[in-house]
Amino acid sequence: MNRQPFFKPASTVRGRLGQFCLFCAAAALAVLFFSRTGLYRCPLRWGVGIGCPGCGMTRAAACLLRLDFAGAWRMHPLVFVVAGFFLLAAWMWITGKGNPLRQRRLLWGLTILFAVWWGIRIFRFLHGKQPDFLEPQALLPRILRLLSAR
Repeated sequence: MNRQPFFKPASTVRGRLGQFCLFCAAAALAVLFFSRTGLYRCPLRWGVGIGCPGCGMTRAAACLLRLDFAGAWRMHPLVFVVAGFFLLAAWMWITGKGNPLRQRRLLWGLTILFAVWWGIRIFRFLHGKQPDFLEPQALLPRILRLLSAR
């Protein structure tokens, strides 16, 4: 059975650049839509009450789209790292130099960076600073409060 791929990259640099521009436009529209409407919420934060390592990334990307760099930093400082990775991936894909998603060192570096950032946020919480990632109205904290009230 011969299956056609869902997405076929263009064979020329100009074609890949056009596909990249379409992807960027769709991604920007999605970021602006979800940041403005509030339809998407982090499942971990909604359920457990603790934000994931990427919580705030959509709002930070929306700030970057508005060129509000200070606001992007406040929402999630690693948005600049992700933007740099995105630009590197775009350049490699457009020029046909490879796929950065297949480079294990780069992906492990990003994973460790996000884990360290999450650890810093939790460490600040443990030392008395009111965390920006704690959601008291999440499902699990509400259930625990109901059970402890009995």
